[in-house]
Amino acid sequence: MLLLLSPIAAEAQDGSAAHSILLKTLALIQNPGGAQMDYHLRVAFYTKQGHIIFKGEKFRRESKKTIDWFDGNTFWTLSKSSNVCKIQRPKKHTDQNLASMMNSIHSGCTYTMKDQGAAWRIRIKAKASSAKIREAEVLVSKANYAPPQLRVKLGLLWANITLSNFDTDSFSDHTFQFDPHKYPNAKIVDKR
Repeated sequence: MLLLLSPIAAEAQDGSAAHSILLKTLALIQNPGGAQMDYHLRVAFYTKQGHIIFKGEKFRRESKKTIDWFDGNTFWTLSKSSNVCKIQRPKKHTDQNLASMMNSIHSGCTYTMKDQGAAWRIRIKAKASSAKIREAEVLVSKANYAPPQLRVKLGLLWANITLSNFDTDSFSDHTFQFDPHKYPNAKIVDKR
C-alpha cells in the first residue's frame, strides 16, 4: 500500500515546491517599484518583439511599430510610421501585462516541475474549464527566480514568449503616460 501512495505523495510535494517557486517569481515581477524586460513573442507565424516596463497594472510597451502606454485608466498607442497617437479606453481582455498573466496561475491550478540544470520548468494546468489560461509552462531561473521563458496555450496554439534583460527598478508613474512634449509632431486622436 505504501508503494502505491509514494508516487502520489511525491507528486503533491513536487506541486507544492513548484507553486512556491512560482510565488517567488510572481513577487519578483510584482516589485512595488516596477520591472522591465525585453520580450520576443511567437504564435505560429506571428512574431512581435520589444521592451516592456510595468508596475502593477500599468505598463509601457515598445515594439518596432508602436509604443503603448497604460497608466491604469487611459491607454495610448503611438504608431511610429504614421506618428498618430490614439487615446482609448483600456480593453481589459487584451491589455494585460506579464504580472496579470502570472496572477492567473496563483491558485486553482495543478503544478508539475522538472529540473533543467540552471532552471526549473514548471507546467501549470487550470482546474476550472472556464479559466482564461488553461495551460502554461514557465521556465524559472534558479539563480534569481526570473522567468526567461513563458509558454501559454491559446486554444490549440502555444504562445511562446522569450524574456531577457529582466531588471527591477523604481519607475515614476509618468513612465506609463504619453507625454505630448516628447512627441511634438504626433497627431493625437481621442477615441474615448
